[in-house]
Amino acid sequence: MTKTLSEQICEVCGIKPTIIEDYDSNEYEIYPDFENNNNFIKLEEIMLAELAKHHLTVVKWVHYWSDNTLMHEYILITKTGHKIKFKHNDIQVDNCFVERVNRADCLILFILWKVLPICGESIKQAIRQATWEV
Repeated sequence: MTKTLSEQICEVCGIKPTIIEDYDSNEYEIYPDFENNNNFIKLEEIMLAELAKHHLTVVKWVHYWSDNTLMHEYILITKTGHKIKFKHNDIQVDNCFVERVNRADCLILFILWKVLPICGESIKQAIRQATWEV
């Protein structure tokens, strides 16, 4: 079974699933869902706070693509406005944006692909310690 992006980021950060038992005594693992507005906002705030510690930030851009498809995009930038290619703490940052139709997918992929290599364990710990709605 393919894991959702919400499940993937939870596993990477060490968030254990909540076990739910139904009426037939079947057990299900439930991970926080980052499509949930409260979880989405909290995850984005954690990301921004962790990037700020490294003097980095993002540009969040929502735009139409192909006249009818709304796209969400995060672009990693330095405080001085550099983007696309730069070096930060000896990490070469190339192609520093993620663009997706689904806003939660865009945020999670941006964290997994762009933010984790820079922030490392500190963002994993911040995500793991937060209280999430299931």
